[in-house]
Amino acid sequence: MAAEVTKKLFNVDEYLSMAEAGIIGPEERLELVEGEIIQMSPADTSLSYDRNIKIPLYAAAGIPEVWIQYIKKDLLLVCRDPHRNSYATFLEMRRDEFVSPVAFPKIRFSIDDLFGGPIVE
Repeated sequence: MAAEVTKKLFNVDEYLSMAEAGIIGPEERLELVEGEIIQMSPADTSLSYDRNIKIPLYAAAGIPEVWIQYIKKDLLLVCRDPHRNSYATFLEMRRDEFVSPVAFPKIRFSIDDLFGGPIVE
């Protein structure tokens, strides 16, 4: 006899309440995606998830910009100009380059610094 499994989806208020109650700690790398609490990972294994699941959701929600660290190719993927469930602009930023958020164009971040410093050979 197979047991029936019910998935509990959370809304933003419930998620924030869990954080306030200490159930979710500030050091935990979690996010709420379509009601599910997802553990974020900086590994390349999350790149497919980021590109195929999160990018369309963020674009559909009108989030103006998304940055994804692509470790395997040593790139920062910058997605801008949301349109429906995608972005119109995709930039590949490399080490030794700088990026500025759309919301704060006068602030510049070094890609080297975002990746933990320059490669030392």
